Amino acid sequence: MENGVIMKHLTFQPVMNGTQRTATPKEKVNGYKHQQTFGIHTYTRGKIGYIIDTNDDPMTFSKFDYSRGAYLTPTTDEFRKFVDIKVIPAAKHTVTLSELDPDITYSVKDNSPRGVHTARFHDLKIGDKIVIDNYFHEIIEAPATEATEATEATNDDALTPYERVIKRNPDSKLAWRLPGYPGKVWYIYYERPNDGDASSVHFNDESDYRAMIETIRENGYIIRDAWMQTNGERENITAEAIEATKPAARDYVEEIIDYFDENEDIFNDCIEELDGYDGYLGDDRRTDMEILDECMHGIDPLELLTRAFYGYDDDNWITDEYGHREAGPFNPNRNYFYFNGYGNLVSTNYKNYSAYNDRYAVQAMSERRQYIDSIENDETLAALFDALEEATENE
Repeated sequence: MENGVIMKHLTFQPVMNGTQRTATPKEKVNGYKHQQTFGIHTYTRGKIGYIIDTNDDPMTFSKFDYSRGAYLTPTTDEFRKFVDIKVIPAAKHTVTLSELDPDITYSVKDNSPRGVHTARFHDLKIGDKIVIDNYFHEIIEAPATEATEATEATNDDALTPYERVIKRNPDSKLAWRLPGYPGKVWYIYYERPNDGDASSVHFNDESDYRAMIETIRENGYIIRDAWMQTNGERENITAEAIEATKPAARDYVEEIIDYFDENEDIFNDCIEELDGYDGYLGDDRRTDMEILDECMHGIDPLELLTRAFYGYDDDNWITDEYGHREAGPFNPNRNYFYFNGYGNLVSTNYKNYSAYNDRYAVQAMSERRQYIDSIENDETLAALFDALEEATENE
């Protein structure tokens, strides 16, 4: 609604009854003045105007009465007057058997009321239409390849499933999943604790296997079995795989950062104790305003006044008429003070060290833990730092 007037428009649907279409605003329409600005086309004649906004997704079409300042309800016929609509021919989707995953089932088109039935890979045949990415794909023969007469004469029944696929399509990317593959294949059987479901995956590339181990580790899944198969020989690698899924040091670092995010006061205590040992915070350390005179002892009074004059109040910001933010003057009635990058005084009521809550601070705390009593005073935090130290030693 705009100024109390209900907005009325049509929207162009790029897909209608499964057919893809495009609509392009016409440059000229007899009897109408056409203007185009930043993707908005207007066609006017007398008091009536038509507006096509190509920036909207999907495209919108409106009708406006300039004499009344009101939107009218446009019709489909009016819309077709101002656009060219073209139908995009549907692409024919095909796939070869060698491109399919032999470990999963497929929905095959049929004449049943449901329209499809489920079939295993080994039950598929040339001419079947299967669902892939919401489209039916027809299974076709693999492109013919050059082969010697001796190869053509080979009895397919004597070949392994892997050899049969490679014979039809030497460039197959999935044949390694079939029995008879002569290379190495890594298998993992794992369980997802949240839902109790178990899954089995396998890879012919060690980097893909390692990546899956990392995924299992990050999600807290449980490996039940793992093995590597080479030329039909199976080697159990369950213990190695389980060891690889144990949390790494970086995982505990992230847990500690998250814990500090949820417990700001504990982080403030820890970072200040770290700062008390090695000056980690530098001039950003928040100090009680009550001891300002002690901290500035020996400073010339004029210099002290100058630092306060050129300082500011971190809790009092205003925005001027030009959109520029300006801070209020230094306020000695605040709880804390600290120094900015120029050595001038900044007042505040809050200890905000959130910018320091990162892996560098956590690592520094771990290395200087004996000087940070607040870690030991919190059982959860102490346990996280214990786990971090153990994981660091094992890496």
